[in-house]
Amino acid sequence: MNKTTTLAALVAAFAIAAPAAQAQISLEARGSIQNPTGDFGDDATSEAGFAGTVFFNVSPRLSLYGGYGVETFGCEGCNDDDGYQSKGFEGGAKFILTPTPTGVLPWVRAGATFHDLEVESGAFRATSDRKVGFQASAGVDIPLGQVLSFSPALRYQAYTAEFDVISDNIVAERDVAFLALDFGVHIHPGG
Repeated sequence: MNKTTTLAALVAAFAIAAPAAQAQISLEARGSIQNPTGDFGDDATSEAGFAGTVFFNVSPRLSLYGGYGVETFGCEGCNDDDGYQSKGFEGGAKFILTPTPTGVLPWVRAGATFHDLEVESGAFRATSDRKVGFQASAGVDIPLGQVLSFSPALRYQAYTAEFDVISDNIVAERDVAFLALDFGVHIHPGG
């Protein structure tokens, strides 16, 4: 089967299954403010990020998630256009803790990331190989109706970026770690 036929079959299967699974799928868009930590915090500075995530609700308290995130950082003593960009895929599990009487849902989330780090400084530009890392976060879903929630959270994310330098035999590594304050909007299409 060629790629076009496979893609068409997947789109058709999703279109048929989507109405039945609508209550099990939810979406989140988030913006964030990052604070680099550890060695990365020595020369990286805080900037902003964004991500999109799809959740599959396995049970009322457990969801599996997958998405894509981009975080940008400035650098100490660099030009405004210089800095770092961490980007890639993320996935894991979200566990909803005991709901409050007001309907606010506290939660914790943990998962893996598959990110690369892009470095730009003047004419120099390098992108690391994608590497597996981890993320953990805690937050709350504050209902704004039956379909929409505001989801603030505190997130920690870390991985090691590995750059090929001069040749494949000479490698440079950079630990990337940061805390992020996330501001998400969570959409529950099934209500």
